[in-house]
Amino acid sequence: MPVREAGMRRTLRITPVSKDDYWIGIARTQEDLRAAFSVLHDSYVGQGIMDPHPSGLRCNLYQALPYTTTVIAKYRGRVVGTLALIKDSPLGFPSDKSFKKENDFYRQKNYRMAEASALAVHKDFRGYGHQVSLPLMKYLILYAIRHMDVTMLIATVHPRSRDFYGGLLNFHQNGEIVKYTFAKGALATHLTMDTRSLESWMEKTYRDLPVSSNFHWYIFEFDDPVLNFPERPKETALDFVMTPELLRYFFVEQTDVFKAAAPNELGSVHAAYSPFFDLSRVPFVGQALPNKDFRYMTRIPAVWMTESRVVLGTIYDLTGGGAFFSTEENVPDGGKGELVFNMGSRLFRISSQIAWANGLSRLHYPRGYGMRFLGSRPELVNLLVIGDQDELHEARQAEVISLDVAREARRKKIA
Repeated sequence: MPVREAGMRRTLRITPVSKDDYWIGIARTQEDLRAAFSVLHDSYVGQGIMDPHPSGLRCNLYQALPYTTTVIAKYRGRVVGTLALIKDSPLGFPSDKSFKKENDFYRQKNYRMAEASALAVHKDFRGYGHQVSLPLMKYLILYAIRHMDVTMLIATVHPRSRDFYGGLLNFHQNGEIVKYTFAKGALATHLTMDTRSLESWMEKTYRDLPVSSNFHWYIFEFDDPVLNFPERPKETALDFVMTPELLRYFFVEQTDVFKAAAPNELGSVHAAYSPFFDLSRVPFVGQALPNKDFRYMTRIPAVWMTESRVVLGTIYDLTGGGAFFSTEENVPDGGKGELVFNMGSRLFRISSQIAWANGLSRLHYPRGYGMRFLGSRPELVNLLVIGDQDELHEARQAEVISLDVAREARRKKIA
């Protein structure tokens, strides 16, 4: 409600935290991921929205896929808060179980969507105002906009939190209050926020508030040294973290996530990582039949060229065998031509053929065309995922293109 939302803004107190104490970034190690899933587990158990698990962890299939980024807040090296951002994909969102109609409404409008999920703060740090949650929220917003190319954030929250997110960040409620199956039947409501208008809305809304309550200043103007964003090619919109060892540890040894997963879900995990890893050591996934090529989400300006036409658009996702080319222009089905784009410092001109067109039938895609490359180009995927031209060159010289090699090269450089 407008009055309560305004009250949330006026009572907010922002105290930037010290870089000497706090670190906010992506969880990448077994230790950090375990601590994040443990904080989440304990928070959910304490709220009564999940039963205790013998592992002390809350794990789910979404965490196993590169569509999900787990963000953590550390205080003097200890994980004290976490949240997750889940990019839309053929597997959908956790909230689709209760709010698929609401999510599909925005998919049909061609928003690039992601779901904010799993916000939790360690019980020892919940009495310190928003020292942990506000930096996490800032990271979420900037990461979604600048690193995931998201135009619509969605969230599923308890109804009592609606005014908090609406007042601070212009989230709007959609649909009814339901018993949310993903959280043991807890009451929940569906929220959405258009990221494209967020900054201007916040600038106007917070204009007359002091810095201590000015969330616009804190999000968009304050250069917060505790935030650590990924260094990767601007073309990619996903951050790969999982390895076979991590997949086996969290989703087989510690929990039964893979054992309970459907064949198509295991096939998606297999397709995501098999170009880089030997998955035979990961039970259930190693034996799964891979789905079609995993779609690596991108944001690459591109041109489709034929003998008679030049069509401007954007590569929305990419595999070694094809791409989805997003454009508002009409292109004849089955046409052949060249897809021309830059990735890193290289120019690619790839002979391609239009395989299918999308209007509104495939809700996870914008309007455009699925293109099949006339010849496999596996180096494109390596370039996206490995993400460092020098590392890629080193791996090529050794004639071994793998994520393991690239990460080892990075570790040696840092050391």
